[in-house]
Amino acid sequence: MKRCNKCKKNLYISEFYKNRTRKDNLASECRRCTNQRSNQYYKNNKEKIRIYNEQWRENNKEYLKNTKKQYCLLNKEKVDKKKKDWR
Repeated sequence: MKRCNKCKKNLYISEFYKNRTRKDNLASECRRCTNQRSNQYYKNNKEKIRIYNEQWRENNKEYLKNTKKQYCLLNKEKVDKKKKDWR
C-alpha cells in the first residue's frame, strides 16, 4: 500500500505509474490523479499543444515518412486488408 500525495488515499501499488527517478520506483500521485491533471492541462492548453504538434510534424517529415514505410513493410497483410476494406 502507498499513499497518494494528492488525494491522500492509501492505494495498492498497482494504482501508481512507474517512475525510476524515485526511491521506490513509483510516482507520487496515483493514476487517477495523474490522469485528471493531464486532462486538465490539455483542456487549458489545447491551442498551444496543437501548434507544437504541427511544428513537430513539419520538422520531422523525413522521420515520419520512414516510420510509416517501416510499419507498412512489417504489417503488409494488415495494411492491405485496411486498404481493401476502405475501398
